[in-house]
Amino acid sequence: MTVNSDKHYNQMLQQFAVAAFEFLSPVDSAEQWVREGSVDSMGELYQFWQLQHPEAGKIYWQSRSWSMLAWQPISLALIACYQVQASPDLSRLSQRYHLGNVFGYRFEANELALWQQFESATLLRKSIAQSLRVLLDQLLKDFSQVARISPSTAYRNIADGVLDMMLRGAKASHQVIKPELVEHEFQHWLQDLALPLEPRATLFEDPQGSLQVARVSCCMDYKKQQGSYCVGCPCEPK
Repeated sequence: MTVNSDKHYNQMLQQFAVAAFEFLSPVDSAEQWVREGSVDSMGELYQFWQLQHPEAGKIYWQSRSWSMLAWQPISLALIACYQVQASPDLSRLSQRYHLGNVFGYRFEANELALWQQFESATLLRKSIAQSLRVLLDQLLKDFSQVARISPSTAYRNIADGVLDMMLRGAKASHQVIKPELVEHEFQHWLQDLALPLEPRATLFEDPQGSLQVARVSCCMDYKKQQGSYCVGCPCEPK
């Protein structure tokens, strides 16, 4: 294992993040940040969706808020693994919060925090997954002071999110996607994140021939007044 300073790898992360995911970019300042212990900001996030869609119910408010908190860490972890090919210290991650949305990030300065490189892709993935799991556990612990979302529900959402972001990244690469390889790698992530292998999300082709994610968890968007079932929703009537 070797370690390197932040600047080069932060620049690489920014380059690939902006190319692959809309709104995923570093920011220098924000009125509010979400990080370890930011229970007040998480409370505002939850209240925003509660007031925005009171008819949708608490499961929707929980799912929407939790997804907002988790999508950037998942995306950054995958980009670090497959594009930057180095492991960041995700415990330093802060996320920008604004009006019900969490987008934009920064790594808090720390002279001792370095990116790590590993001799094998397996060791790299395991290191990043471990760092991601620690961060998600802390976010869930803090968010649980705001909303009583069960760990099993929260981590089913995480598992679905990992496959969804893997597919988004694969599509952004404009290369031929082999579903069996994506799903095989997804299983490794579940194992490294200490998440259940069953039931798990899978890939399928929609009527237009585009790959989509058949999810295990439901975001409850259809509970909104103008909501609908997402593609691959487990609650959609067959």
